[in-house]
Amino acid sequence: MQAPAFQDIQALISDSYACETIIGEGAYGIVLRARHLSTGRVVAIKMFKETQEDELTRRTGLREMGVLRRLRHDNVVALLEAFTRGGRLFLVFEFVQRTVLDDLEASGSGLAPDLVRDVLWQLLCAVDFCHRSGIVHRDIKPENLLVSSGGVVKLCDFGFATALRGDGAAYTDYVSTRWYRSPELLVGDTAYGTPVDIWALGCLGAELATGLPLFPGESDLGTLAHVVTTIGNLPALQAGIFRQNPLFRDEAMPAAPHAAAASLAAKLPAADSQLVDLLNLCLICDPARRATTADLIAHPYFAEMRRGNMSADSFASDEGLASILGTAHSAMGSLASVESAGRMLGLGDGRGKGGRSRSRARGRPHGSDAAPRKASGGDASGMGHDAEEDDVYEEEADAFLEEEEEDEEEEEEEQEEEEGSQGQSR
Repeated sequence: MQAPAFQDIQALISDSYACETIIGEGAYGIVLRARHLSTGRVVAIKMFKETQEDELTRRTGLREMGVLRRLRHDNVVALLEAFTRGGRLFLVFEFVQRTVLDDLEASGSGLAPDLVRDVLWQLLCAVDFCHRSGIVHRDIKPENLLVSSGGVVKLCDFGFATALRGDGAAYTDYVSTRWYRSPELLVGDTAYGTPVDIWALGCLGAELATGLPLFPGESDLGTLAHVVTTIGNLPALQAGIFRQNPLFRDEAMPAAPHAAAASLAAKLPAADSQLVDLLNLCLICDPARRATTADLIAHPYFAEMRRGNMSADSFASDEGLASILGTAHSAMGSLASVESAGRMLGLGDGRGKGGRSRSRARGRPHGSDAAPRKASGGDASGMGHDAEEDDVYEEEADAFLEEEEEDEEEEEEEQEEEEGSQGQSR
């Protein structure tokens, strides 16, 4: 189905918002910069291209909305409002102009050490809150970290997040952008959990320090080769899954060229030794031995942050966000939680008009614009969805949408009655 034209989108939401411009477009949705008519607030509005009759669109929107309704934290972007118009789902987010990727591209050689620590701490606060809430993000990367004007980092794009279902549960392995995909995901393991986010956090930490991706493979196999060269050979369980995965049937399992892998410190020659130690705890191939968020919060690298009482639950809010949320709840009667701006809103490849060549090549993320899902790169498998775990929050989100649709129908009936009575009076 073809997405509505800009003027048609404006007509759908003209009762509450004035659209200013399209700031992002991908396979699944369009993001607009708009202004709330009653308050004058600038927001980002994500409209799904397909109607709610399309099952993939419905699941994508409901899972994102359902997860964000659960998560309220200063370092998690907040969904301000959700509604349906013309059978399409609209999600309204705080507008944030820049991402950590923007900062990396501006620096060229990594961020200043104090800034690396600050960004990692705020990301860790967000991930810790998600994990304690039973949510795994599954797509941590520079594009999905927004930075407010006050320097507050906000984790966004929860389109691939999922609620954990306990030991023994199986999930899709086709999540996360390739360069930040943990070894268990790369080999095709479906029995994973929160450690996949810890691995991605470690990859991002190294990239913040150097400005370069740590494992920039052009395929899953290529990324695995980078991993074993730097970290060491895969544990026996992952090696067995690799050999049984039909996607790797004709491929040899990557192996470290020497008895010992190259030291991570060698790739981060200018980095603080405590940062390198922290990253080594994140980048352990065996997820059972990988650090947890609690381990990382207690690490000496973050001693100064802890002394400042900047905990996972008390990080100071951006004044602008507090103002926006207050206005949203009183004037819009909205949901509660955020994500934001253009290409980071989970729109297939998510770059659209706001894209850059470097971000478009960043491991070719999931979705219909994704890199082929094969060891050598062929046959896209589409979006990573786990139908069973969707049920954890889909019922609540579905009920919300039904209420929205009923309200929309009532408004249309009232408008028709009003127009009818006006016609009779004439």
